[in-house]
Amino acid sequence: MFSPKVLAVIGIIVIVIALLLLNFEGIADKFKGVLKNEPKGSGSAATSQFGKGGQLELTVYPQGAFVLRPDSSINITIESTSFSDFLGEIKADYVNKTVKFTDSRTPLKVEFPLNKVDLGSLRLAKLDFLNTKLDIKKDGWTKSLENGTVEVEGFTGTGTINADSFKMVGNVTKFVEK
Repeated sequence: MFSPKVLAVIGIIVIVIALLLLNFEGIADKFKGVLKNEPKGSGSAATSQFGKGGQLELTVYPQGAFVLRPDSSINITIESTSFSDFLGEIKADYVNKTVKFTDSRTPLKVEFPLNKVDLGSLRLAKLDFLNTKLDIKKDGWTKSLENGTVEVEGFTGTGTINADSFKMVGNVTKFVEK
């Protein structure tokens, strides 16, 4: 039927394709889109452009509350008030219009009305936003989502909590839109 050489070549091709699909993020999604006959720019193939790391500007419009736990100490500025070397939890509550700081090294807990809060030298290992309005700018691409879900890993940059949004600008090691 087939010679051993032909079977060996077919086997190697199958292994190479399998390794490509497993090891390179987004290729499997694009391949699935071709198999499903999805048009370009739709489905998961459209979101793969954001899969890698790089520069990121993400604006999130939370409906409830969200919590940040920076990986290292940060400097915080709220209007004329500044905190240096803060390490702990930051909870922005968009329903009650408050922002609460809970220091992890002391019993200090401080709550302010939700105004502009600048977070300098912000480092976050991982951050997820689920079913939230988002504006994304990454590597020359711009995308707005009314009900998006994203995962951010290895963020280093700055953050700003505003009365209606949270904006982070910096570098990421991984950014995935789900």
